[in-house]
Amino acid sequence: MSLTGSDEDVAAAFGAAAAEADLVLDYLWDRPAELALDGILRHRADLARPLRWVQVGSAAGADMTLPSAWLRKADVHVCGSGLGSISGARRNACLRELLDRLPSLEPTTEPVTVPLAEVETAWQAPVSPGTRIVFTTPAAEADPAVGNRRRAASAGGAGARGAV
Repeated sequence: MSLTGSDEDVAAAFGAAAAEADLVLDYLWDRPAELALDGILRHRADLARPLRWVQVGSAAGADMTLPSAWLRKADVHVCGSGLGSISGARRNACLRELLDRLPSLEPTTEPVTVPLAEVETAWQAPVSPGTRIVFTTPAAEADPAVGNRRRAASAGGAGARGAV
């Protein structure tokens, strides 16, 4: 999604693309997060449907204005994800559980590989149901065995996009 254009256009684009999201992993924060949350809340059909906003990084800046009205008008939960947001014991337990489950997981979608250099074009293209775009790095493209292992481990929901 492009962040160029007027604030109103960017917020509307976020709203059109993600109004019904349940979870946002925010690596940007700052003004892009403000515009995204504003757009999502303006376009969301059911404001009582929970939206979990996880602040992961601050590539666009360290501060965000969060109007109190947004928290009162919708079921929005804002939290952070970092080493301090979960205890070491809980993190270890989750990782052990994940590792235990990995061997039994079956892919639910067919991966469609796209070189990371083509991310902008692929991101705008429609995604067929039952497929998942997996962006590959030059290392994965040079060694198909690496790419295949990563693609197998990244199977997800229908019409999804992911990166390896």
